[in-house]
Amino acid sequence: MKIFKSNKDIILTYSWSSNNHGICGHTFEVLDYYLLLKEFFSTGILFAEDISWSDIELILNDKYNLSDTEISELKNDTIFQNRPSLYKVKNILFVDGGENMINTYTLLCDNIFLFACGTKNISNPKYIVLQDYRVYNPSPNSINYKKKLFFGKYKPKHRIKNANKTLIYATENCRKTDKELPNMLKLHKKDLPYPNLFNEFSTYYYTAVPRKFDCSSRLLAECKFYNKKIIFDEEVLEYFEEDKGLFWRWNDIQNNFESLFLTYNDKIIDILRKII
Repeated sequence: MKIFKSNKDIILTYSWSSNNHGICGHTFEVLDYYLLLKEFFSTGILFAEDISWSDIELILNDKYNLSDTEISELKNDTIFQNRPSLYKVKNILFVDGGENMINTYTLLCDNIFLFACGTKNISNPKYIVLQDYRVYNPSPNSINYKKKLFFGKYKPKHRIKNANKTLIYATENCRKTDKELPNMLKLHKKDLPYPNLFNEFSTYYYTAVPRKFDCSSRLLAECKFYNKKIIFDEEVLEYFEEDKGLFWRWNDIQNNFESLFLTYNDKIIDILRKII
């Protein structure tokens, strides 16, 4: 049995299985929330799949505006351990809400937090679920919370090398697609991390998610931040209102974009202070 131990106040991670996520949106969620929470708590990161420090270093150099000291702190606070099955930590936050996989782990923790992510509500009382009540139904163990992005730590992007390129995000985790477009930059899981991604395209072509649910798209918000054009595939428009995650994320992007900015007075700080 592989055991993961830590004396940190809180560990940030996401669930894993034999089906490796690779670099994905949850990787950035862990990094964003680490950069916030480390200012208030002793915070650590666990990457338990097939990711190396060289992958993270590329991401940091490409995407984030961090000092050498911040990068050194992050490296010291990050553990790479291949798929442990037993955890002895004070508090842990799974940013992907992967309840089915998390149920297979032995978690010896004071508190287990999950960001809701998926098509169903998480009702297991042993988990404290942070979820957007516009997307998920409230439950006794849930707290109304909307996931955000730490845009204040991102580098500005100025020069687009390929102004006519259109991005299709085709990772096999949840949105594999056969869609083809002229002058296309099509990214698969094996292509990530992709250096200087936001300098390489001007338009994001959003393709359908087979399960018709995209709980909190980071890429749409990032494209708004970097002034990219966004086009929805016709198949997406057919189920747009049915997908509450996509519907409310797009609503916030269009009408309340600043509500998606992670800041040092974010609600999660008080939530954690009261519990841990």
